[in-house]
Amino acid sequence: MKSFTKPAVYIFLTVVLTTTIFAQSSVNTGVTVTAKLKRGISVSNVGAGSVAFSEIVLAGAATNQTINPGASNGVNLAITSHPNRDVAISFANATLTNDAWATSHSSTNTGSLTFVPNIEHTGTSSTYSGTPVTINSGSNYTASNVSGNGMLYLWIGGQIAISETQPHGDYTGTLSVTVAYP
Repeated sequence: MKSFTKPAVYIFLTVVLTTTIFAQSSVNTGVTVTAKLKRGISVSNVGAGSVAFSEIVLAGAATNQTINPGASNGVNLAITSHPNRDVAISFANATLTNDAWATSHSSTNTGSLTFVPNIEHTGTSSTYSGTPVTINSGSNYTASNVSGNGMLYLWIGGQIAISETQPHGDYTGTLSVTVAYP
């Protein structure tokens, strides 16, 4: 068995203790944190409250009635979103019925019409001018930057087909237009 002399033990303990004393007990590093906040989408009606066909006199013949986008009896919507971001616009035909009118007039002669929407956009122009672009349901359109907000103006018109035996009454329904980030 080999024995150590006292000075050798002291040197060994000094080396071990020195190493322990000078070892790092913590480290620090920086981590990048990001958050991309995008403006929520809003849609506001900036024109007429509804697409409103004028009174139509039933004459026993089939007819089509049309309201052009941009017409005074159409609807103008303003989409506000994140600047220079695409928005997906979706819509479908709307069913109009005279059920409420028939009920309030004690009539059983109810009917329905199909409203086929025609929607166009004028980009950032709040007036119906230039060359409007036809909106295809389910497609994406860019909301251009206007003072830090994405803007896109929609103009809604459409058509109804009236049969020769269409029941009379006041027809109403709801066109649903969905705007979302793709």
